[in-house]
Amino acid sequence: MNENRLEYFIAAAEAGNITKAAERLYISQPALSKHINKLEAETGAKLFDRDSVPLKLTEAGEIYLSYAIETLNRYKNMRADIDLINKTVSKTISFGISLNMSRYFINDVIRIALDIDPEFDFDITEDTSLNMERMLKNGEIDIAFLSTDEIYDKNIEYTVVKEDHIYLVCSKENPALAGRKTAVINGIETYVFSSSETAKLIFYSRDKNYKLTETVNSYLRRKGVFIKNNTVISDINTMLNLVKDTNRFAFFPEFLLDEADIWDKISVCSIDGDELVWYMVLAKLKDRKLSRPVAKWLENIKSFYTRDK
Repeated sequence: MNENRLEYFIAAAEAGNITKAAERLYISQPALSKHINKLEAETGAKLFDRDSVPLKLTEAGEIYLSYAIETLNRYKNMRADIDLINKTVSKTISFGISLNMSRYFINDVIRIALDIDPEFDFDITEDTSLNMERMLKNGEIDIAFLSTDEIYDKNIEYTVVKEDHIYLVCSKENPALAGRKTAVINGIETYVFSSSETAKLIFYSRDKNYKLTETVNSYLRRKGVFIKNNTVISDINTMLNLVKDTNRFAFFPEFLLDEADIWDKISVCSIDGDELVWYMVLAKLKDRKLSRPVAKWLENIKSFYTRDK
């Protein structure tokens, strides 16, 4: 069975648009179209009405979709049951953690496991939160430790470790602050810019492969703010040093500012007095089955981080 092809078909049907489905699947639009063409050749029927906008299923496509969903779910359940037999007593933790969070949490992750059993083994992947989300949903890792602005995916079990703010910051010497009114937001004196004023500022940002960028860009779109002057800096610590020493603005998570101990050199700003919040979470697919030792480790980790809440 070609599992990917079924997933691609379902994604296209749900999105109603080949391009959007391809973006969600992290493949190119021509590649997705090729997979769908092969499916139609195999079935001998047109599955999509390509003249409709949004893209609609044909009658044959509706039938195929119902069987595709059922087949894919049964296949995944079968794989999970077989995997569980193979790892009922497995002591290997397949764990993903975002790059920025690793230095703050990885010691706890390993220590709590070794407190349960010194023979635990670790398969740890350090990557961006965006990639952690993708790997989790694709079944490449059991657990992900990541930052997100969304904790409502019905297929994912979230444990919120910390609620964090994302601040718009600049140097205390930035001339754009001169004469600007302030407000106390989240207990911090904050310089307030309107949406139209924000669009005229000069920014640094991380590239599009980071969850921080996705979260900030989504927020700016909702505000109707389109930044014209922006320089992309991949390393967030480099970006923080540049903001401190130049007249540009950037968005940073609160925990990074605390770690850098840089509050005496930066000023916090806001767009229209808004607060921007995201979360540090432990994430697990709800239907992902874990071995008993790994499940115990996960429960201990969750208890450790939520004990004071």
